[in-house]
Amino acid sequence: MRLNHWADWHDHEFLEAMIPARMTKKSQQQKQQEGETDQQQQTTMMMIMMMGAEGAAEGDAARESGEGEDDDVLMSDLPASYRPLGRLGATLTRNQLPDAVDWRGSGADPGIKDQGMCGSCYAFAATGAMDGRWFVATGQRRSFSEQQIVDCAWDYGPNGCFGGYYQPVFNYISEAGGIALEQDYSYRSEVGFCRSANHSLVGRFSGYWAVESRNELALMEAVWKYGPVAVSVDAAPDSFRFYSGGVYDEPTCSNKMRDLDHTVTLYGYGTTPDGKDYWLVRNSWAKFFGDDGYIRILRGHRDCGIATDPAVPVVPEHLVNQEAQEAARKAAATWKRQQQPAEVA
Repeated sequence: MRLNHWADWHDHEFLEAMIPARMTKKSQQQKQQEGETDQQQQTTMMMIMMMGAEGAAEGDAARESGEGEDDDVLMSDLPASYRPLGRLGATLTRNQLPDAVDWRGSGADPGIKDQGMCGSCYAFAATGAMDGRWFVATGQRRSFSEQQIVDCAWDYGPNGCFGGYYQPVFNYISEAGGIALEQDYSYRSEVGFCRSANHSLVGRFSGYWAVESRNELALMEAVWKYGPVAVSVDAAPDSFRFYSGGVYDEPTCSNKMRDLDHTVTLYGYGTTPDGKDYWLVRNSWAKFFGDDGYIRILRGHRDCGIATDPAVPVVPEHLVNQEAQEAARKAAATWKRQQQPAEVA
């Protein structure tokens, strides 16, 4: 760890601006003596539904043991704005996957961004995944507008600068007819009037796929085949805030859905020379954070929730360029083994 841009901020200032979900939870905990609030009830129900479990305790127990759940049990019970088009499991073995995947510096990577004093991490996680998926699917490099999401997605669940989920963002973009470019609808770090009608909505998406929860192979396959993936993380420990390099291994961080309070973009995975498996993650706190804006988080049970709730935006099939997609996958992958797998669909 090291002192950084937020070292002189009070905890409440940091939480309000950067992790509003954690601030909300702290406020709710203070009210527990008076009984559960309506907001708590809504949050609890949403977390259960997003896990696809029959109860929070059962979901947590399954994740503790590494066992999966029947993700389709409550699929129809999800609010329409949160509903995925389907779920992605693992179709490849570990030996068929690259040793490492890294989308940094590719056409899928618009560079490190900064959410500023606005709790809009969900918008940056969503555009990070859409920027990447669009490039992999079409070969076209784009940087999509976070401000459109902050201003316009309220009816679908997100709360502007006060936090939200990325899943309804993908469904909002589908129903809105697309998303504008960042250069046309630029980020202001505050909520404004929705101006999507004033801009060309060039990015077309038809919703999202949910990656099977706590399935490491499925997530490794998804970030290779489809590009950067929107994921959630437990960012509560101070060690996350002051991370400066290496593989982040925090014993106190959680992978339970109810504890995930920050959203980021998964850019790949790898293994250090001394054998530590990690996830490569892009944050939205500018280059002040971590390793020039990135963090490597330990893969496995102590992944701080990276594999708990991943989502992949879906580009309509008629827009997908198979040659561009295959070229992008090859460029992002590193193979140390002599044998490489056959092409994947």
